[in-house]
Amino acid sequence: MSSSKLTDLELWLAVKRSDQRAFSFLYDRYWSKIYTTSYSYLRDKELAANVVHDVFTSLWLRRDALMIQSFEAYVTRATKYIIFRNLSQLRKNLMEYEDDLERKLKDDTTNRGEERLVQDESMQLVQYYLSALPARCQEIFSMSRFDQLSNEEIAQQLGISKRTVENQLTYALKHLRMHLKELSIICLFLLVS
Repeated sequence: MSSSKLTDLELWLAVKRSDQRAFSFLYDRYWSKIYTTSYSYLRDKELAANVVHDVFTSLWLRRDALMIQSFEAYVTRATKYIIFRNLSQLRKNLMEYEDDLERKLKDDTTNRGEERLVQDESMQLVQYYLSALPARCQEIFSMSRFDQLSNEEIAQQLGISKRTVENQLTYALKHLRMHLKELSIICLFLLVS
């Protein structure tokens, strides 16, 4: 049996008959796509490899019951489901960790020097992510968040519409949220490991 000559459907029908070679061919065809998709969301090699394992384990264990017409579409949906389940669990763990951290901080006396270092590092991180934005967008964000100017004041100073200021701020905040969310997930993994 040559994998290049058989369609996904033909291979899947063989898998339903417990053909391990057909299963191996499907695995060889799709593991890279599943891994790449998983890694793009999770940014963790081990978690991405676990998603590949979970998808194919589920396929093998449920092969008798599954009615798959398009194997590629099915594994794509299954992959995204497992990724989002993992992300949901990570968020839950992060929230539990934050609750524990808040409780611990209330019990301990705080170290102002350490707080200042964390604050400075956070500002450096924000500045780093802001540097990827267009210059005008950076300027508007800085005037709004650091100089505490209203959108109307920024618009007047820069000679642009208030709506443009709002759009630029929305864009900058989305950009920061996306990157800082990824960073918080990475930090969680580093703290849990």
